[in-house]
Amino acid sequence: MFLEILTCIVLILATALYRYKEKYKNFPPGPIGVPFLGYLPFLGQYPHTKYGKLAKKYGNIFSLTLGSFPVVILNDLDIIRKAFRQDIFSGRPKSILAMSITSDGISFNEGIPWNQQRKFTLKVLKDLGFGKTSLESTIQEEVESLIRYLRTQSGKSISLKHILEISVINTLWSIVASKKYRLDDPEAIYMHKICYEGFIEPEVAGSVWFMPWLAKLAPDSTGFTALKLAVHKMQEIFKKFIHERQKSYSPDKLQDFVDIYLKEIQNTEDIHSSFYANTGCELFQNFEFITLNFSYNFRS
Repeated sequence: MFLEILTCIVLILATALYRYKEKYKNFPPGPIGVPFLGYLPFLGQYPHTKYGKLAKKYGNIFSLTLGSFPVVILNDLDIIRKAFRQDIFSGRPKSILAMSITSDGISFNEGIPWNQQRKFTLKVLKDLGFGKTSLESTIQEEVESLIRYLRTQSGKSISLKHILEISVINTLWSIVASKKYRLDDPEAIYMHKICYEGFIEPEVAGSVWFMPWLAKLAPDSTGFTALKLAVHKMQEIFKKFIHERQKSYSPDKLQDFVDIYLKEIQNTEDIHSSFYANTGCELFQNFEFITLNFSYNFRS
């Protein structure tokens, strides 16, 4: 009986291994993982160091599975740059967990809408000074504001957790929406609280993104529930902000990215464009959420 069970297990594993090799025979070489989990159990606490070791064995282009997803790893800066210049590499896998949260904007979009949004965003932000030396004065002002605030708190015990992060947000937000928050502004602190509780505290990351079934099976313990709630709250905040801006919007007085984007929506007549009417507004709201979240997570 034991021998029969052992034989069945060996046959199942051999069949699974054969199917795996057949399915991914055109993939670059790489390590073989385990069923359902792929190579995730072997990545350790610092996956990037493991990737570096694997690259020494398999080359700078190798493949593995994360959960049930086949992944090709590029471990060379020049190769990565060449890949990112090609539209064929701009696709987003619809089945990964992040895609179930939002599929608009830039980070979670693909194809023509992604190309339109990305090209427009990069051009406008560049025109507004992002990435240029002209932004230095804005950064300097924010640094001086931070120093002044810290001086007012001299002798007190304070937490810098939200103070430094709001200061970082202000630099980008001044370009996006011509707005800066006081470092003790209740609205800014509330948004920080949402982001912290939804994105950082639950630690929804790593393996869970590649095992959507796990997030659905245990949404609370994996932090997925908190993440979705944070996304919803942030999007509601931006919807309110955009609606308020639309009331005061003037196409003859464009102050920032928000105004320029609204004008692009207003001038778009092509119903297939990602800027057209409600589609443009929905994408814009998602872009705003991603922008703030990105700047917020720039924490080092």
